Amino acid sequence: MNTNLSLNAMRTVAAFLVVISHLRTLFFVDFGISESTSVPVQIFYLISSMGHPAVIVFFVLSGYWVGGSVLRQVGNGTFSWSAYCISRMTRLWLVLIPVIALTQLLDRIGAWASPTSSIYSGSAAYHSVIPAAGPLPTLGTLETLGNLFFLQSIYTATLGTNSPLWSLAYEFWYYAIFPALIITFSRYFSVKKRVYCLLFTIGGCALAGPSVLAMFPAWIVGAIVAWRRDQIASWLNATQPLLLACLRFSSVAAVGVVASAVILLGDGSTGLLLFVVLPSAIMLGLHTTDVAQGRQAIRPLSWAAEWSYTLYAIHVPIIALLASLLVPVPTARWQVSPTSILAALAIVLCVSAVAFTMSLVTERNTTRVRRRIGNVLSREPRHKGTRTLTSR
Repeated sequence: MNTNLSLNAMRTVAAFLVVISHLRTLFFVDFGISESTSVPVQIFYLISSMGHPAVIVFFVLSGYWVGGSVLRQVGNGTFSWSAYCISRMTRLWLVLIPVIALTQLLDRIGAWASPTSSIYSGSAAYHSVIPAAGPLPTLGTLETLGNLFFLQSIYTATLGTNSPLWSLAYEFWYYAIFPALIITFSRYFSVKKRVYCLLFTIGGCALAGPSVLAMFPAWIVGAIVAWRRDQIASWLNATQPLLLACLRFSSVAAVGVVASAVILLGDGSTGLLLFVVLPSAIMLGLHTTDVAQGRQAIRPLSWAAEWSYTLYAIHVPIIALLASLLVPVPTARWQVSPTSILAALAIVLCVSAVAFTMSLVTERNTTRVRRRIGNVLSREPRHKGTRTLTSR
């Protein structure tokens, strides 16, 4: 299947919105104490508050790609739990394992180099991006294992400064529950397997808990769009190009408007965030066929999607370390100015360079590692005394 540049671009934009939101929290004063409330400053604070809505877009896109694949395979009777588990776990762990190690390293270096910084001693001013009691109490063995096995924010804390890891636990449980749920109602599987999947679904939902399940609709909606992808594509291909371009632009704008309304009118609760799901699904549906115009313009954004998972998973520990050196206490955080914006862009570039370099040994090798594991597991064990065709 050809790469859909526009969907990849959405993933990249969502990842950078999360990065910008965390950078703003750690490096810039809160809007309430900003010396300027000009329109450009208000726009800066609005855009840099889009982190949580961006995660909702992530969930919708993930449901489209992963859930859609599950629906197709279950529908034609080719779904394999072993292949699916290899695919999903290599995708998650190949990045997560080095991220856990690097988070431990960066947080401990930061606490050693800047022991008096509020980043590592703790402050409520960072709005839970950094633990209010500081990251060191959440770097223990229990938290490390909990984050490794996707229990963070459910049964254990997220690891150290790396608060964004909460969403990986949510993703894992969606990966686990969704195929079992679909197989439960599929006629292509035996009654015995369907009963097992029903029990697995119930157990998985109980373990995941209500907070995880509350955002599951966002993921499921993405899968539904993928399920109707062929019908949607037929309609898109029959739509007049200018009208389609207007609809696509309007759908992107609608996501921005709804996300802005949620930020301005709400408190970041899950119920309000779910209002972003419907416009995100419409935007996704309208881009199930790739854009014909402007492909070269969005190609860099599509390329960046190849390392966006690594960026998402490691950016906060890096930003936290830099913040502990440059703005060690909340009162030292920057006012919005041309100079501070340029400095923030330099930090984003620095974090991006680290993430890209790290992705060369993580995300870029996902397919290779996946195939190697599949080959190893598919080999038939040779037992002593077994005669082969060539041993006659």
